Amino acid sequence: MLEYSGFKKILNPIVNAIGNHFSVNSENIKLLIPETAVKIVSEISTALEKKVISLKIDIATRLNRSILGINAQLIIGGRINLFTLGMTELKDKHTGIYIKNMVEKVLEKYNIDIQQIYSITTDNGANMISFVNLLGSEIEDEVIEMENENFETRDHFEDGVFFDHNFSFNKLIGIRCAAHALQLAIKDSIKNADFNEFISDARGLVKKLRIPSLMLKFKDFNTKRPILDCPTR
Repeated sequence: MLEYSGFKKILNPIVNAIGNHFSVNSENIKLLIPETAVKIVSEISTALEKKVISLKIDIATRLNRSILGINAQLIIGGRINLFTLGMTELKDKHTGIYIKNMVEKVLEKYNIDIQQIYSITTDNGANMISFVNLLGSEIEDEVIEMENENFETRDHFEDGVFFDHNFSFNKLIGIRCAAHALQLAIKDSIKNADFNEFISDARGLVKKLRIPSLMLKFKDFNTKRPILDCPTR
């Protein structure tokens, strides 16, 4: 693909802008991608080291493939920063315990202690709620174990909100995604048969208006094209 003329037209301006005799071809790309991935993981690990973080987690399924997305949010220098920790394909049933195990594998990759986690934002799915509860129980068990061992290690830093082993969150905060909760509330409110018929007719009309010949008319009149909603979002 890297040797195709069409792709080179897209890639060459970027390569030229980088300069310093930088080049990308079918051979060196095999080394560049793993090297860059290792570098990014190292940079994120350093940024998150001993920091208090919040996780945002969701699962998307397309074409029979399910991807678990994990973001970490934290404060650095008084500003909110967001890092994508992973987009991991799920190959088993999406149970709470399976999701917990997959999340912990990603956290381990970045050397993140589960006690650094202050909160986790998910949708309202039963499996996600189960996952948060399971991870919360694991954190509580670790806190009790540390208290019993009278753990006395303390880290001092000047910038940001840092994790301190002398202070542990007794309970993981599970936050339900507000957008998903609102979507569920609206969905429940329009279960009335009359509403369903009206919405079905509206969707049908939008689909007809989005055919190529009619879309050109919208473009001619400089009008926004009709938006087709996604029933699950």
